[in-house]
Amino acid sequence: MKEIKYISHFSRNFYLFFIFYLTYYLLGYSTSLRNFIAGLIVYVVSYSAVYFLNDYADKEEDTKLNKANLFHTINNKNLYFLITILLIFFGSIFSLTISISSFLVLVILYSLNVLY
Repeated sequence: MKEIKYISHFSRNFYLFFIFYLTYYLLGYSTSLRNFIAGLIVYVVSYSAVYFLNDYADKEEDTKLNKANLFHTINNKNLYFLITILLIFFGSIFSLTISISSFLVLVILYSLNVLY
């Protein structure tokens, strides 16, 4: 049952991206299939770091409740933070290759999650 959480994280990225894309489309903008797929990949890579940071913050609570947790699954603090930093780094670099507005949206999403 714990594996469902990781599938949920992954699928949630897709849902959020499609909401962003639909909003973008409804505002009268359009993009090519190539840019759509590139944006999807960048979003999934960059926003996955949020789930890593959230699981680190919830590690004690998840242990008490016997819930799935990426930190406990990886079971190596250095590797865990290396993966998290690489996701943030590559997600930021990839988003900058798309556009500055893509990077700004990513920064806003990261900021909202820190505030939460």
